[in-house]
Amino acid sequence: MHAVIQKGTFARYDYGIFKHYKLYGQTTPPVFDLGRIPDSFPLWMGYGGQDCLADPADFNHTLRELRDQAKLQYVDRYGHDDFLYDIRAKEDVYDDLIGVFKSIMGRQSATA
Repeated sequence: MHAVIQKGTFARYDYGIFKHYKLYGQTTPPVFDLGRIPDSFPLWMGYGGQDCLADPADFNHTLRELRDQAKLQYVDRYGHDDFLYDIRAKEDVYDDLIGVFKSIMGRQSATA
């Protein structure tokens, strides 16, 4: 997200000009083209009110670049790492995420 904050784009990690050239073969980090994600690809995005790495402006910028609407999960008290490490992550986040996967699998089974 470092590049999002500084450049207004969603790109690979910003290591600096010399390491970019070594890793990426160019002087800037490559930008992710979120518009290339197919409309049929289901998206789920979690975000928190205490996230210092992905602030609301960056998150909304990413949402605008997506071609399709993502299923969103907001947890006000969560920071960036809480989605992985919070003791209540199962109840706060993963139960919803698993429900989304089950819904997708159910739709695919019905059309097969």
